[in-house]
Amino acid sequence: MRAIRLHEFGPPGNLVLDELPDLTPGPGQVRIAVSASGVHLLDTTLRRGEAGGPLPLPDLPTVPGRGLLHR
Repeated sequence: MRAIRLHEFGPPGNLVLDELPDLTPGPGQVRIAVSASGVHLLDTTLRRGEAGGPLPLPDLPTVPGRGLLHR
């Protein structure tokens, strides 16, 4: 799968398109095809390396997208 990931805090140019292994659903989970996704304004703050609101800075590398929390 392809994912935009942040490897280093800073400007938008730090976002990199990476090829990652496809995830395999576990028991009781399903795989969902995503055709579009969004980025919240908070993601731009976190990308710069500034903690915003109740969320701490993510561990790097990370896939931005706090609209849906994923772990």
